[in-house]
Amino acid sequence: MRKINGIRKFVKLGLESEVKSVCANVEMVELYLKDNTKAHHTSKFELASEALLLRRGQPFYLAVRLNREYKPKKDTIRFIAECGKLNLIDFFFHLK
Repeated sequence: MRKINGIRKFVKLGLESEVKSVCANVEMVELYLKDNTKAHHTSKFELASEALLLRRGQPFYLAVRLNREYKPKKDTIRFIAECGKLNLIDFFFHLK
């Protein structure tokens, strides 16, 4: 079993087409960079025009478009947040 395009591919069992038809695929994600970085006071950072920079514990907004209707009783959506390895000294040099 290997992961391709966000789904597990069941090659040996011949279930690939069945899995694809069940899984919802993400078509687009809107991060609202301008609004979120303004609300989080990170809009003056150099990376804010390219990446979503958030502060821990504050709410933020995003929109996800799927290739089919979202079914709350059937579908599960998981978000994975990753933090970079930027230390505080490097962090301050990224200010505009």
